[in-house]
Amino acid sequence: MLAHAFFPPPNNGELAGDAHFDEDETWSVADPAPAGTFNLLCVAAHEIGHSLGLRHSDVPGALMQPFYGGQTVLGSDDVTGIQSLYGSRLPSWQELDNNPATRAIVADGNNLYQLHNNGRIWRFTGTPLTGWQELDNNPATRAIIADGNNLYQLHDNGRIWKFTGTPFTGWQELDNNPATRAIVADGNNLYQLHNNGKIWKFTGTPFTGWQELDNNPATRAIIADGNNLYQLHSNGRIWRFTGTPLTGWQELDNNPATRSIVADGNNLYQLHDNGRIWRFTGTPFSGWQELDNNPATRSIVAEGSNLYQLHDNGRIWKFTGTPFTGWQELDNNPATRAIVADGNDLYQLHDSGRIWKLL
Repeated sequence: MLAHAFFPPPNNGELAGDAHFDEDETWSVADPAPAGTFNLLCVAAHEIGHSLGLRHSDVPGALMQPFYGGQTVLGSDDVTGIQSLYGSRLPSWQELDNNPATRAIVADGNNLYQLHNNGRIWRFTGTPLTGWQELDNNPATRAIIADGNNLYQLHDNGRIWKFTGTPFTGWQELDNNPATRAIVADGNNLYQLHNNGKIWKFTGTPFTGWQELDNNPATRAIIADGNNLYQLHSNGRIWRFTGTPLTGWQELDNNPATRSIVADGNNLYQLHDNGRIWRFTGTPFSGWQELDNNPATRSIVAEGSNLYQLHDNGRIWKFTGTPFTGWQELDNNPATRAIVADGNDLYQLHDSGRIWKLL
């Protein structure tokens, strides 16, 4: 026997977690070990596996196989085993800013923006903490959105503005309607939703160039991505625009539990009040696949074929492909207020105004 180890507490009393190595063996730290010697790292890693609670494995290539193989690299079964006991290591996050005034963040391509409580808008220029360029400073600004290298702001009085490139002065007014509740963008497409449920698409001419697409008082929210436009009603009904204003809407689902919808390209997801997440597979009403069911889920975001969820306790998860079990935890911070994504980039905003990027 080259070595042996004891399982961790509560096993084995005072010997719990101890590892013993045979002094009569010839040990080597070289990799591979010379003939007639044994690789100390290989044996030590195997025995430490036992000290941590791992049993022998019958999976080929596993370091925890019950015989000496000389390998020093963990196999996938070793990693799965230790993560089942202790969890997985969370990825690293880089802090980009720390300002208590930050209300919201939006991302588009390589661009990241933040909106402050006083209406100031900032764009990240690349240097954490100090690399932020101010683009506007208007106390009336309620929200900002960005897509397709376009940046827009919505004011409390319904005025909509598009950034044309020059900080402060380079904003073009596109509309001025007190009924405007929200705006969404998809590439070069811009839409607005009114308090009375009317949906409008911008056709290119400020103020007059808006085409009405629907008029339903039940409309609670609109989302757009991949040249697709969807609306969610207060009773949970989901509709997709098929091209004809007012009449060209196809109903996709009708569930009173639906809290929100998000879209990414041709992918559409819905989140229910009880935390259930569903993906649309193509058939209205029946064509929804359940991806998770966790009452703690507060919000979901989708971008670049990636789907994420944020829990009430700040835990962030990424969908890896298998419904229910295929979620990878990315962070666990109770201060997390919101997450936004663009392409393969993911950001989080804390209650304190701190902004972080997943590395």
